[in-house]
Parts: sequence; structure tokens; C-alpha cells
Amino acid sequence: MKYVLLTLIILIGYFFGFYLELPPIALMTLYVVMVALPLVYYFLKRNLLNALLIWFFLVIFKEMGRIHVPMFPDLSPERIVWLFIFGIFLLQVTFRERKLVGGITSIEFMMFFFCIYVLFSMAIADTIYIEGHGLFLSGFLTGYVIPFSIFVLSKNIVDSEEAMKKVFVFFSVIGVYLGLTGVFEYFNIRALVFPKYIMNPFIGVHAHFGRARGPFLNASVNAIVLAQALFMSFYLYMQRYEKWSKLLLVAMMIMMVGFFLTFNRSSWLAMVIAGMLITIAFRQTKRIIVLFIIMGTLIISVNQLGNLGTSRITAGERLSDVNTIYIRLNMYNTALNMFLDNPIFGVGYHKYKEASIPYFEPVKGLPDRGEGLILHNTMFLIIVELGLAGFIMFIFIYAQILKASIKLYRYLPAVGFLSKGFVVIFWAMSLFLLIRVQTSNITLLMFPISIYFLMAGIIVGMEKRISFGENVFASQ
Repeated sequence: MKYVLLTLIILIGYFFGFYLELPPIALMTLYVVMVALPLVYYFLKRNLLNALLIWFFLVIFKEMGRIHVPMFPDLSPERIVWLFIFGIFLLQVTFRERKLVGGITSIEFMMFFFCIYVLFSMAIADTIYIEGHGLFLSGFLTGYVIPFSIFVLSKNIVDSEEAMKKVFVFFSVIGVYLGLTGVFEYFNIRALVFPKYIMNPFIGVHAHFGRARGPFLNASVNAIVLAQALFMSFYLYMQRYEKWSKLLLVAMMIMMVGFFLTFNRSSWLAMVIAGMLITIAFRQTKRIIVLFIIMGTLIISVNQLGNLGTSRITAGERLSDVNTIYIRLNMYNTALNMFLDNPIFGVGYHKYKEASIPYFEPVKGLPDRGEGLILHNTMFLIIVELGLAGFIMFIFIYAQILKASIKLYRYLPAVGFLSKGFVVIFWAMSLFLLIRVQTSNITLLMFPISIYFLMAGIIVGMEKRISFGENVFASQ
């Protein structure tokens, strides 16, 4: 109850600051005060998980109260809170108030070396400081440093089934909010959309306006987060909590509608493939899968027929739009040419857009589109900018996480919340994300990537605890 009340206090602070249209400095001061009070309480109680969930809450609304600081990355509430949380964690470890679970693993070592490598790449490519912009570290922070730090935190602080359930419930609630907001946004019910900036077509990804962009102002990011929340809600539903099962089913339906209204084709495809994995693993899920297939068919039909003669986007229009496909194919061809010319160390971090112009060569038979655009493929982007050296380090991190998850799967029982099914849900989320990053830039996906590393940290931490003989099944 205290956690709910403190979260409401933060939300009230956001409403207050937004509707009074306070200047940036006043907003920042208000947010820091509103956030600092519950955080101090949680730190005194030594409950960093609650503080971390507050951080995730703040990231959703990071567009509110952002301050541009000359020569430095933008300052915002979630960055201040992140520094505060991670700083407290490091102090606890330094003064031996908290012991690192499993010590510093090979995953954390590689994360550290990868970040150092990226900084060196930026220095050599001369992209640390950009004239007229200042220090260009935002992409580096949001794509790598912050998500990696979330892994370290969750590995060490999510230490029981109770804590894991809290994480799943939290993101299920977030998923319902995003689903409802997507519906209100798509049907232009402005009075029910919060924050109000969501309905501003001139901020965020302009091309996504008219789809469910959510508070991220990006339909692609919104789709990934809704899918992650849907996976977590589904797992809670599969635990057969009689008291909450109907509510969870309704929640999942709301998320499904919001997910559809993002009109993100690669997310739709990823959901189908990840859904196959879940269907195979959870044999008793056939009824609910059939229910969602029927529901999906109805949503598409209503969307197509109900929007005839209107300006609203339909599934048919999105599925028939090949322009972005042409652009991506041309960019992939350009990326391949760049890699062949700079295979070991790449062209340098954040250099693709500038360096790609001389290499641009449209695929034969396709329109001449995509020149000078940001590459929308994380794997290609890393191998082009950081070369094989950076790509191998990057893949090593994910491979080691997968290895730990396989070990944990073998340790766990077949039933219960912390069971083999928990790992399967993580695999489904990982598979979904693997497909999605083929059409997205990882530095633009801080929220969903952080959720992935939150889950990965839980997986690795639990694997270490069980291998050391700790009892993680009893709530602590």
C-alpha cells in the first residue's frame, strides 16, 4: 500500500507540473523533490527494487521536464534518479553492505570492456564532441551504459519469488496503461490521453502519428514494451491465481488491442513467432492462444471495415506499404559495402549516417531511397560502426546470458512461479527482441532494452544463487 501511495504522489506531481506549465528548472526541482522523498524512504529500508521500478516509471514520461544542458547530455528526472540508484548500489558494494551475487561475472566484464571499446571508437571517429551539439553521449548511455547497469542491479537485488512477482505485476499495470492510451490516441479521444504531448504531431516520430505511439512518441518502442508486458501478464495468468485470472485476461486483451494499434509489422511478426514458442512450451495454453487468434482476426476486420472512408490508418494500408522495406533493403546493401571496406574496427561509433553516403548503392530493381538515413538494424549498425571486434563482444554478452538461462532451466522445477516456464517466458521475450532489433536502432530502445536486461539480470542472478545452494523459492 505504501508503494502504491508513493507512486500516486509522483503521478500527482507530474500532473501538477504539466498543467501549470512550469518552466524547465522549476519542473526539474519539483520532480526531484517528488521523487526524492519516496526514494529516500526506500533506500532507508534498503529496498532498491522499488526504487528501480520508480525509475522505470519515470522513463515512460522522460519527455516531461527534460532540460538541455550545453556541452553535456540532456538532464532529466530519470537520469538523475538512475545516477542516484546506481551510486547508492556502488556505495553499498564498496562498504560491503551488499555482496555481489556470483562476483563479477564474464558478462559484466564484457559489458565493461564493450563500453570502453565504444568510447575509444568515439574518440578515434571524433564523435564524442559534435560541433553545435556538445558531448554526444546520449545514444551511448541509453543504448548500452544504462541497460547494462540495470542488469547489474537486477542480478543483485531481485532475490526472491516475491520480488519477481512484483516486477511482473508492475509491468502488467504499465501494459494496461499503454494499451488504453493507444486506444484513446488512435481514436483521438484527447481528454483521456495522458500525457497531452502524445497528441502533438510535431514531436517524437512524426511518421508514426496516427498510430499508438504512447508516451514514448514512437510506435515501434510502444509495440515492444506492450509485447513484453503481455508476456509477463500471460505468465501471471498461467499461475492460476483464481482471484486475479479474469482481471489478467481482460488486461491482456487491452494490451493486445494497443499492440495492434501500433501498426508495427515487424512486431506483429515477432509476436507470432514468439507465440509459437510459448504454445509449444505451455501445452495447456491452446485455448487462450485460440482466443487471441480469434480476437486478433476480429480486431483486424473491425479496423478495416470501421475505418473505411476515414483518415485513420488501417492494417491493410500498413501491410501494403513497401516504401520502408525498400529503404531498409537499400540501407542493408550500403551497410554490407561499408563493412567489407572496414571489417575489423568499423567506421566508428555514430559514423554510419555520415560515412554511408559514398557507399550508398540501391539494390538493383528497387527505388533510389534510404541515402543518408540512420540504419534501422542493430546488428548491421554494430558490425558497421564497431567492426567485428565490437560485434563479437556484443554477441558474447547475449550468448552468456542465454547460456545462464539454459543452466537455470535445468535447475528449476516444472511447476511454481520460479519454474521452467519462467525461463521460457524470458526466451520468448528474447526471441521477440532479437527479431525486432533487425529493424530498429538499439540506442532508441532504452526502455524495452532495459526491461530485457532487468529480466536477464534476474535469470543470471537466480542461476548463481541456486548453483551456490541458496533458497530462492521461499519468499523473503
